[in-house]
Amino acid sequence: MRQIELIEGYILAWNTLNPALLDPILDDKVEYHSQMVLDVLKGKTAVLEYYGKMFETINKNNSPVIAENAFLNNIPCTVLTQFFIDDGLNGNNTSLIKEGTTECGFKYNYRDSVILFEFKDEKISKINLCITPNPSEINKTAYTDLRNEKIKQLENLYS
Repeated sequence: MRQIELIEGYILAWNTLNPALLDPILDDKVEYHSQMVLDVLKGKTAVLEYYGKMFETINKNNSPVIAENAFLNNIPCTVLTQFFIDDGLNGNNTSLIKEGTTECGFKYNYRDSVILFEFKDEKISKINLCITPNPSEINKTAYTDLRNEKIKQLENLYS
């Protein structure tokens, strides 16, 4: 598989919240790193378990997400956007939280992250979730319809 196809598989897993889609594209020794979490997850089993729990929590909390193809200096990556209503429970780092407003005046919050990848033997060998570089500086491929659908989903939940 080409790197872009692996990233598209990763994006599909996020946009459907289906961790099983990650299994065939992750290396057995995959590592998950995050600038927001100190511990590194090592191994496919640990990473799949983590994503399973995370996707379950996102579903349970009705907190829509969208993953998009993006490029950082011509290197393929992913931008992950999580939409939510800020209830004060999203941590102290409010500098990461942005506000948006729909045409109807509904206010929502969102947080972007950049996901960079490393590859080995046609599999994803490392997933790096980053808040730096600034996600707003990344060239995204527009998933405008899906983004609008997720915002509408959030609006319907809280209106």
